[in-house]
Amino acid sequence: MAVARPGRRGRPAAAASLTGVAPGTDPPLAQAAAITALTADSRVTARAGLRWQLVTEGDRVALRLFDRTVTLPAQCGPAVRALLAGPPIRVGDLPGLDTDADRLTLTRRLLREAALTPA
Repeated sequence: MAVARPGRRGRPAAAASLTGVAPGTDPPLAQAAAITALTADSRVTARAGLRWQLVTEGDRVALRLFDRTVTLPAQCGPAVRALLAGPPIRVGDLPGLDTDADRLTLTRRLLREAALTPA
């Protein structure tokens, strides 16, 4: 299982205890605002400490997270890997998807699933 590298967005544990927010998480309203404001020029990164595994299952890929599995069309596989395995990436630069609309849909889904955060 892959683990996302800590990013700049994570807060030290002491700060988390003062704010009531766990390290590496965004408050729900901030996450919702990021989803609403997302464009092809937005940059996102994997949530710090995220454990994930991507497996192909026929014409689908399954993104296995700690507490759930997200199933997507197989053509999303390269983009999911780029989003979760590398440094922050511009949404419009995601590989394997034909249009920015497809890239935005995938990125919004992974933001809603709390696998990504704005970079």
